[in-house]
Amino acid sequence: MKKLYEQFCVENKIPIFLKPWWMDASAGPDNWDVIVIKDNKSILGVMPYFKENKFGFKFIKMPPLTQFNGPYLNFKEVKKSEKYSFEIKVLKEILRKIPKSTKFSQCWHYSSKNWLPFYWQGYQQTTKYSYYLNYEKSIEKIWDNLKSNIKSDIKKAKNRFNLTIQKEPNISDFIELNKLVFLRQDKKLPYKEELIRNIYSACLKNNSGKLFMAKDPEGRIHAGALIIWDEESAYYLLGGSDPELRNSGATSFCLWEAIKFFKDKTKKFDFEGSMIQPVEKFVRAFGAKQIEFYKVEKQSKFYGFFHSLKSLY
Repeated sequence: MKKLYEQFCVENKIPIFLKPWWMDASAGPDNWDVIVIKDNKSILGVMPYFKENKFGFKFIKMPPLTQFNGPYLNFKEVKKSEKYSFEIKVLKEILRKIPKSTKFSQCWHYSSKNWLPFYWQGYQQTTKYSYYLNYEKSIEKIWDNLKSNIKSDIKKAKNRFNLTIQKEPNISDFIELNKLVFLRQDKKLPYKEELIRNIYSACLKNNSGKLFMAKDPEGRIHAGALIIWDEESAYYLLGGSDPELRNSGATSFCLWEAIKFFKDKTKKFDFEGSMIQPVEKFVRAFGAKQIEFYKVEKQSKFYGFFHSLKSLY
């Protein structure tokens, strides 16, 4: 099925997080599979999924550093009047082919709104939010919509600290900056360094990733942002900054340079959320619009009991 899916992805504008090469880099080639629904003429719908066995339990969940999975339906030959019936038909077929698992948990791309067939089968849904800028507006209009604090940060980074974007950024330098995000919270990096390297390498190979690293005239790196993109959107995947230099406005500067860079390369810039209140406030200050997406879940009764029992100790 993967070969069939790879060809389908070549012929269709699949979100980057669903593409086979992304799943290979994030989940590992042996840790994901795909459901393909087809008729005699064409593929009607697909759903890649990450599988994991842990402590005797089988999970279908989100691969690390992946914002979306879930179904992608092919509406090319579908009349508008038949959209909902087509969705229900294909989603029912996908449901029939999902492997049995202790817990199923996926975040769906915001283009996937119809989860009714999953509801009918006992799944639950949580609404989550992301923020994005639409590139239909000019860069001048986007700049005008930035809040004053973001504009001040960008000007300060350029004029007072003389920051510039590195022409040949180093992924190792970026990983060190990303670590500092969690170190400030007395936390360890929640994913392996090698995962970031694998994803960045795969993105470069597929012309889908770029690092923006802000440095000063002394060569000190203040902040960085890893941006990935597909035909429809750029995504702010990861960031990091030096806490000793965080007053330079470097993070806002990196993001603004990224926003300008992708203006003519895709249709929108997705900040990837966030549900975390201070982060949400920061990305909203870029004049970004809110958009909802769904987290769809189901777990066995036994696992629910086991999980609740475990939380008591």
